Amino acid sequence: MTLAGQGPDETGRKSANITCLLWASREKLTKKYTTKTLFCQEGKAKNMLHLAKNKQILIFLGVYTLIRVLSFNIINAPHIQTLIAVLIVITLIYTTLRSPIHGWYILIGELLLGGTGHFVELSIGSLSLAIRTILIYSFIGTFFIKQYTQKNIRLPRPLLITMLIPIIISIYSALVGLLHGHETTAIIQDLIPYTFFLLIFPTYLLLKQYAHSKTIKTFFYTFIIGTSIFAIFTFILFALGIAEPQDPTYYRWFRDIIAGKVTPIGHNFFRIVEPIHLWLTPIIIYLAANIIKGSKNKTNWIFLILLSFPFMMNFSRGYMLGLAAGLLFLLLLKQPKKWLYTSLAIGIMFFSSFTLMHLTTSKGASPGWDLFGIRISSIVRPETEVSALTRKTLLPPIIEKIKEHPFIGHGLGASLTFTDPLTNTIVTTRQFDWGYLELLVELGFIGTLLFMGSILYTIKIMYKKMPYNKATTVAATLISILVITITAPALFHTIGVLYLVYIHVTPYVFTKQDKNAIL
Repeated sequence: MTLAGQGPDETGRKSANITCLLWASREKLTKKYTTKTLFCQEGKAKNMLHLAKNKQILIFLGVYTLIRVLSFNIINAPHIQTLIAVLIVITLIYTTLRSPIHGWYILIGELLLGGTGHFVELSIGSLSLAIRTILIYSFIGTFFIKQYTQKNIRLPRPLLITMLIPIIISIYSALVGLLHGHETTAIIQDLIPYTFFLLIFPTYLLLKQYAHSKTIKTFFYTFIIGTSIFAIFTFILFALGIAEPQDPTYYRWFRDIIAGKVTPIGHNFFRIVEPIHLWLTPIIIYLAANIIKGSKNKTNWIFLILLSFPFMMNFSRGYMLGLAAGLLFLLLLKQPKKWLYTSLAIGIMFFSSFTLMHLTTSKGASPGWDLFGIRISSIVRPETEVSALTRKTLLPPIIEKIKEHPFIGHGLGASLTFTDPLTNTIVTTRQFDWGYLELLVELGFIGTLLFMGSILYTIKIMYKKMPYNKATTVAATLISILVITITAPALFHTIGVLYLVYIHVTPYVFTKQDKNAIL
């Protein structure tokens, strides 16, 4: 029997609280304390823990916001940036030596800020280094030294091979690029993300020990909330005309520091694109999988609603196809009714968010369905949309370039020359807009097969070592990224590589024996 308007859980909590009060009063008088008192104290502790976790999220969000505000205000102050960067690096090294997990938290916190790691830069003469790159290398070096002194540098052999394959391939391709006369700067820029696979080593050891850490979950929540709010904030600035494309203030900071794009596409609607948005699709699939598997946690739906806004602001066809592919893969969870209900709910939710934004920005003049239709139809009719037409124009010269060196490739730092269909001018670019074809150009068939083989091997290991439902969930998120890579360099640029680091480690951490670990 439950009280009116209350569920069984709520009623149970109130009854427990009343019981606790009664026992506390009785035992205060008698000076006798029993296990029931201790039970009540434990319940209070859990409630306090829940409140503390919420407080921790607020603190993380505060830091998240403060760093962005600070970065915006010191964009023209390289000396201040350098000072802050040095202090952060020293803090990371010191913290990692004392407590590797807390050093790892600092690194993860910077990654989840988004952008390309340029919130602060270390300036040495004319050279500017992103804080992210420095932090990653500093953490890896410090962690290796600490583990070597403790004689704890072992990895499972399959994981070690998975870590080394992309690194060896990329170093070889860098040498090939040098032989082909590619710019040294371009080669280094392409090489750096591959070296981040070294993070597999510390990630494995730390997650093996701290897979149950609530802090990891808090980081996850903070990222979802912070990324969504920031995208909405940016969208509002441009929709209201407070900021404008090409302006020297906010737009410049968003473009140069966040590495984002702001594109008007009609009806006063702006596409808001950030590199970190690559993680939105796998996160949405992960939340959907939780619901399909029977989770009654309403947080999953709240986060899905929140993520619908930055996802639709991004308005990427590749992301939409990746989401569809990942959701289809979740049919392997063998819950067809829940899958259908969840997939339809997500589709309606996301389309509704898109419509709401368009109705708001156009002041009720248009729901934006015409723009949505053009965007989707351009997948099969690229001539109807500028970016799709450009991508189609790139195909012939890319194919010709692959034919020149099909097996070993042209090496890292490769560029492409083509005729721009809009301006009819000759353009040289390193942005191929075709992920797998870019791999073939740079790494050749041999390097590409080895790189992709390591990823497919990880999927095989997932189903061998992990519980079936968890393996399917993680595999579905990976499938979405694999689809996105058709038209974007998702797998081999920094954000994608960091995602792959986590994916490669999961089968060795979240095993069948550890069913309660936080994914």
